[in-house]
Amino acid sequence: GAPHYFVGSMDNGGPYGAPQDALTLWKFNADFGTPANSTFLLTNTLPVAAFDSISPCTPSARTCIPQAGTAQKIDILSYRQRIVHRLAYRNYGTHESLVTNQSVEASTGMAGLRWYELRDPNGTPTIHQQGTYAPGSSDGIHRWMGSVAMDAAGNMALGYSASSPSIYPSVWYTGRLAADPLGTMPQGEGVIVNGTGAQTTTSARWGDYTSMNVDPTDDCTFWYVNQYVPVTSAVGWRLRIGSFKFPSCGAAGALVQRTFVASGGNDANPCSLTAPCRSFLAAINKTSIGGEVIVLDSAGYGPVVINKAVSIVAPPGVYAGVSVFSGTGIVVNPASGKVTLRGLTINALGGSTGIDYQSG
Repeated sequence: GAPHYFVGSMDNGGPYGAPQDALTLWKFNADFGTPANSTFLLTNTLPVAAFDSISPCTPSARTCIPQAGTAQKIDILSYRQRIVHRLAYRNYGTHESLVTNQSVEASTGMAGLRWYELRDPNGTPTIHQQGTYAPGSSDGIHRWMGSVAMDAAGNMALGYSASSPSIYPSVWYTGRLAADPLGTMPQGEGVIVNGTGAQTTTSARWGDYTSMNVDPTDDCTFWYVNQYVPVTSAVGWRLRIGSFKFPSCGAAGALVQRTFVASGGNDANPCSLTAPCRSFLAAINKTSIGGEVIVLDSAGYGPVVINKAVSIVAPPGVYAGVSVFSGTGIVVNPASGKVTLRGLTINALGGSTGIDYQSG
């Protein structure tokens, strides 16, 4: 029942007359019964920390990023003031998040990555956190053409291209844990592939675009796709696909038979009795097949998709509410096995379905 979200950016130092540095949030509501009633509206303009989308590219607007072994530069695409692929949506039960990024000039002549997390997009949208990842200000390596996503635990991964006069275009990544200080990517850099060649085509095109995605089978493994050049050539680029995950996100060995949620919990917690989670989704992701999620105290715990055979139990005297404002409250869809729901209260507040039983 929610609209489809689009996010754009504006730079008051760019060529389009923007009055401020900001993100624009658009909502697309499709009416398939009467297509003419569909709407695509700018609903919010959210000011952000100042950034510069115009890099000092020479001799053309596309020759921007230096490479090892050649004087030919490649494209940064930041001048289009474009949020780049992709705008990634998550519903954590306690909140909804959108994350995305764009290439910027982080310091004089040095490319970096501005990234954002927006929250409550269908209510009162806010910039929950933002940051510019640009170690190049110290090490002289440009980082650009990024893509960002979040796992089930709220950890974030940012993949990108990296290049300099002494480094061939490469595929690297960084990230942050949900508990890290807001606006930071402090988890260090990883390498998916170090390039061994430069791209010499004078068209200078690079990317369009890269993609960071979370594996639906465990909701923890990140898969990243980007390009590199194995041998210096005009058109010899190749794709490399790499995967990684944070140990704190439900590794198989870390799954437990019993997890807990509470009104004062936090989804970055291990969902233990002494450190409960806040949402059913976070607890399910840390619960082994056949295990159970126990509700510790009375609160609303939000809609949830149950994708494995587990039990969710609210003991007698504990109110565990699932308010359905739109769409469906609980989707039951494990690959196999039995799901047990006990003691929950499902409230119809405009939604169409309490429990959608799909499999199991």
